[in-house]
Amino acid sequence: MFWNEIKHPSLKTRIAFTYALLFLISCSCIILLVCCFIQYMFFRGLENQLEKIADHSKKVHIIGKNLQMYNEILAPDAYPERDFNVLKQQFHDLRIVYVGSRHIPVTNRKNKKIMTAFVTHDGKYYEMRVQEPERTVYSKWINTDNNKFQLKTYFSRSLVSSGQENLFIQFYDPSGNLLLQSGENILSEAQLKQLCASEKLLLFSHFACKKFPLSDGKYLLIGTNIKPFQQWNTIATIVGCLILLLIAAAGALSAWFLTRRFIRGITRTTFAMHKIQSGNYSYRVRTLHSEDKEIRELVQTFNAMNERTENLLQELKMVTDNVAHDMRTPLTRISGVIELLLSDRNLPDKVRSDCVSIAEEVSRLKNVVTTIMDISRTNSRPGEIVKQKLDLVAMLRDFCEFFEPVFEDKGLKLYLSLPEQKIYIEADKNLLQRLLSNLMENALKFTTRGFVSVSLERKENQLLLQIADSGCGIAEHDLQFIFRRFYRSDASRHLQGNGLGLALVEAIVKAHQWKIDVTSRLDEGTVFLLTIDLEKEIIAE
Repeated sequence: MFWNEIKHPSLKTRIAFTYALLFLISCSCIILLVCCFIQYMFFRGLENQLEKIADHSKKVHIIGKNLQMYNEILAPDAYPERDFNVLKQQFHDLRIVYVGSRHIPVTNRKNKKIMTAFVTHDGKYYEMRVQEPERTVYSKWINTDNNKFQLKTYFSRSLVSSGQENLFIQFYDPSGNLLLQSGENILSEAQLKQLCASEKLLLFSHFACKKFPLSDGKYLLIGTNIKPFQQWNTIATIVGCLILLLIAAAGALSAWFLTRRFIRGITRTTFAMHKIQSGNYSYRVRTLHSEDKEIRELVQTFNAMNERTENLLQELKMVTDNVAHDMRTPLTRISGVIELLLSDRNLPDKVRSDCVSIAEEVSRLKNVVTTIMDISRTNSRPGEIVKQKLDLVAMLRDFCEFFEPVFEDKGLKLYLSLPEQKIYIEADKNLLQRLLSNLMENALKFTTRGFVSVSLERKENQLLLQIADSGCGIAEHDLQFIFRRFYRSDASRHLQGNGLGLALVEAIVKAHQWKIDVTSRLDEGTVFLLTIDLEKEIIAE
C-alpha cells in the first residue's frame, strides 16, 4: 500500500511532499544564512581580538617601558596637522604609527597637553614632537631591541589570561628568525610558510592564525584556539538538522490535513462513484456548508446528475419489466394456439414446419421474459428469497456429473476440486442452481478446446468458488459491462443467447450478499470467482 502510494501518489501526498520540500528549502536557506552570519560575526570578532593583541604588541614593541607614562595612545590622525607639517618639512617620507598623549601639570589647576608622534622613517622608529615656542623638532631614535623584555612580559600575561592551550604568539625579524615566542608552536613548517605568505586569517586544525607585519620589517604570528566554537558549531548543526526535519514533518502534516479538508468533498464524491459502480444509484453525497464553493458546486452537480441517472434507469427497468409482464400473456396464448394446430394430424407438412419454428421462437421469447422478470424480482425484493441449508459440495458434484456427458461430447476436460467434508450454507436452492447452471453453460458455450475447472476452497472466513475455462476470453473493455442486461460482446454475437444469464447471476449474488469477480484474457480463458462470507449458520462437517 505504501509503495503504491509512493509510486502513484495521490493529490494529498503530492501536496504534502511539496509543502514539506518548500518548508525544507526555505528553512534551510534561513538557517544557512543565520549560520553564515554567526560564523561571519564570530570570525570577525576573532580577527578583531587578534588585531587588538597585535596592536598592543606593536605599541609595546615601539614604546616599550615608556608606554605607562602616556595617558592615551591615539591613532595617527589625532596628531595636530600644524605640527605634522613641521615634521614633514624636515622628514619627507615619515609615517606616523601612534600618537602618545600625556598631561603635564603647569599650575595646580592647569595641565599642559603634550602630543608625541611615534613615526617610521627609513625602516626605523623615532619618537618626535614639536617643541614650543621655538617650533623646533625633537627626535629620538628608538632601539626596539631594548623593549624585548616588556614585549615578552606582555606575551606571557596574554597567555596566562587566555589559557596555555588557547593562544600562541610568535615574533620574527625580517629574515624570518624567531625572536620571541609565547605558548607552544602548534604549526608545522609548511603551515608556517603558508601563514607567512598571506596576511589573511587562516584556519589550521583547531587554531585560527594571522600574520601582522610591522613597519620595520618584523612581523607577528598570532593564533587562537577555536575548538570550543567548532564543537558548538557541530552541536548547532545537529540541532539545526533536527529542527529542519521537524519543520519538514510539520509542514507535510499540515499540508496533508489542509489538503484533506479541502478535498474531502472529492473523496466523498469518489466514494459515491464506487457505490454507484456497484449498482446503488440512490446514494447521494452529503454537502457541508464549511466547504469551499467549488467543492459544494461539484457535489451538488454530481448529486443532480446521479438523481437523473437513477430516474432514467428506474424508468428503463420499469418499461422493461412492464413489457415483459405484458408480453407473457399473449406469448402464452400464442403458444397454446400453436400447440392446438400441431395436434391436428391433417395439418400440411409445410404448415407444421412453420408452426414448429414459431413455437421455438415463442419458447425463446418466453424464456427471455421469464428471465427478465426473475432478475427484476430478485433485485427489487431480495428479502423474499427462501433460504435453506444446502450442502454446497454435494450440489457442485451433482452439477458436474450432470454436465460431464456434454463436456465429453464437446471434447473438453472437466476438472473438479472439492473439499472432502460437507459444507452447508444458507441459500435459495432454485436461485443457487440457476447461478451454477448459468456459469457452467457460459463456460461450456465459449470453450471450444481445453478444459473447464470447478474448485471450492475455504480460506479463513470465506468460501471461494472458482469456475475457470480455457475459452476465447473477454476483452478488457468488455469486462465492466458483462453483467448488464442484454449486453453481448463481439465474440459472443454469433452464438445463441440473449445476454441475460450473467445479469441474473449478479442479481442472485447481490440478493445473497455474496461477491463475484471476473478476470479474463483474450484467447487464454476466463475465471469467475464467487466469494461467500462465512456466517454463523454455515456449518462444516
